[in-house]
Amino acid sequence: MHDTLQVHFIELPYDGKLGKSGDAVLILFPDGSNLLVDCGIKETFPALDAYLKAKHITKLDAFVASHPHIDHIGAFPLLSDAYPIGSLYRIPPEMIPEFHSVSLTAMEEAVKKHTLHGEYLHEGMRLERGGVDISILGPWMDSPLTMDGYEALLGMPLDPSNAKERLTHLTNDISTCMRMQWGKASFLTCGDLYFTAEMRYLEHYGNGLQVTLAKADHHGAYTSNTKKWIEAVHAEVVVASRNCMPPAFPTDKPERDAYFAPHYDGYAPLLYPQMGSEFHLTFEEGSIIVSLEKDGTYTVDKSR
Repeated sequence: MHDTLQVHFIELPYDGKLGKSGDAVLILFPDGSNLLVDCGIKETFPALDAYLKAKHITKLDAFVASHPHIDHIGAFPLLSDAYPIGSLYRIPPEMIPEFHSVSLTAMEEAVKKHTLHGEYLHEGMRLERGGVDISILGPWMDSPLTMDGYEALLGMPLDPSNAKERLTHLTNDISTCMRMQWGKASFLTCGDLYFTAEMRYLEHYGNGLQVTLAKADHHGAYTSNTKKWIEAVHAEVVVASRNCMPPAFPTDKPERDAYFAPHYDGYAPLLYPQMGSEFHLTFEEGSIIVSLEKDGTYTVDKSR
């Protein structure tokens, strides 16, 4: 038992052909229970496993799959083999009927193998762990969504690069978005939201998004993290989980650049500090632990 809400942004080093290692965020609640949000790709599981063992984690009280991309759930079969999981929270597969992947199939097989139980998350749900209130801000109840259906809902097209990027855009936009409140301290994590979903959240929640600590959307990429979003979240500290620096903008893809350019407000590692947030990147600083105190203060510890 302690009076601190700890958020561990775990470094997942990787330089292989996939290019990205993904997210793994360990949350330690004041009552000693834990929750892991995402688990990265399977190639980085040894690093995740070593980190959990170093923190004396022998079981996971809960696991949240923010959305079914390989860099967020790829290691789940290995994780569930190695650690008992109490509660599983995820997006129901039928929410995005056009999405299919090897990693999602492997996760579903692991869920059946270990007879895991949990809930499907959606906006309006409330959870409580260790005295911490958890509000589920999304995904939205207007799912399931097809790509055409979501474009009609947005009133604008998805990433026009190709069909794969359109589906990636949709899948990222229905990431689980959670806001945790511990006394005067708070934490926001919204997976890989693109600017399109950020706009919807801004319309619905406005300044209700404001928190002490936030995870940068989509690993700090140019697809996300607009000025309006940063202003509304108004986080004192922001962390981006990446195994490399966020890509520069513009890219070498003119059609994609033309789509994102009107919504691109600047390079996230520079933009967040310019707008008043302390910014950290796991690629540069290793695993990052942010300890949130009930009085609203916080400390940041880095592994290097």
